[in-house]
Amino acid sequence: DPAANFPDGHSMAPWGKYLDETTPAPFQHPNGTVESWPASLDCRSSQVVISGHQLALENFSDATAAAAGKLLDQCGFVYLDNFLDAETVKRLSEGFQRFKATKEARDFVYPVQGEGREEYMLPFQSPFNDSYVHDTRLLQILNKFLRGSFKMELQTIINSKAGSGNQRWHQGWRYLFHPEERLPPYAAVVTLPLTTVTDLMGPTEICPGKKLRFYRGWSCPEGPVAASSTLGTVAVFDYKTLHRGPANRAREDRPMLSMVYSRSFFLNGEAIVNRAVPMVQTLHQRRYWESFFWHPESKDGQMMV
Repeated sequence: DPAANFPDGHSMAPWGKYLDETTPAPFQHPNGTVESWPASLDCRSSQVVISGHQLALENFSDATAAAAGKLLDQCGFVYLDNFLDAETVKRLSEGFQRFKATKEARDFVYPVQGEGREEYMLPFQSPFNDSYVHDTRLLQILNKFLRGSFKMELQTIINSKAGSGNQRWHQGWRYLFHPEERLPPYAAVVTLPLTTVTDLMGPTEICPGKKLRFYRGWSCPEGPVAASSTLGTVAVFDYKTLHRGPANRAREDRPMLSMVYSRSFFLNGEAIVNRAVPMVQTLHQRRYWESFFWHPESKDGQMMV
């Protein structure tokens, strides 16, 4: 209530104008449903896919990054078809299996919801700190969406074993300060299945439009979007987008790399505390953060930052 907060009549018009310019359209609508999507944009169609041809290194452009950023902004998610090459995905998968077999891996077990699943935070070592974390195409897309400096906050692998059950619908986070806020996006989740995903394996389900900070329900009554995918295809979604991992009804496991990129000012500290992660995880997590910031060697350089 402006009258209560500003009894002397301070103008809220400039702040309102800024919010109108920076808040995604679905955030302006009480329910975050299709009525608030821009004309001609169907978030349940192939429009939410950026093609492998557009994403190829020799073809990638600022316009492609902007298109992906807009889909993230307005739909809450985007698919990047065949984004990473099969060799990179294979290297990650094999690296994870080797790491999981070590004694040290026990200190990197990460709490996960959903029957029949396991999750590991990834240590700051090869192949998990290789160049894909700083892929220039991905960073361009995220910069269009987050509109400011950001870091990779968390990197884990979630393995939905054969026969695993449905996760409940959930969000990475809901709102920063209070339920009525209108703020630009502050975090996104980048997911990369480490195998080709069939419908039977249960590809991640996303609820378009359900990404408002005051959303309370744990269902997707309009029906979710889910896509089987080839090796190397990436899904990116707003941290507030409602999503879940469905049951894996196949005979093979469904391992998936998950990376959370967040604005420099944000950290989901509540997850660190509530999940009671070991200190060694936090130390490795911090090394990923640091890789996104410049650290001048001289004191003069430090004072200039």
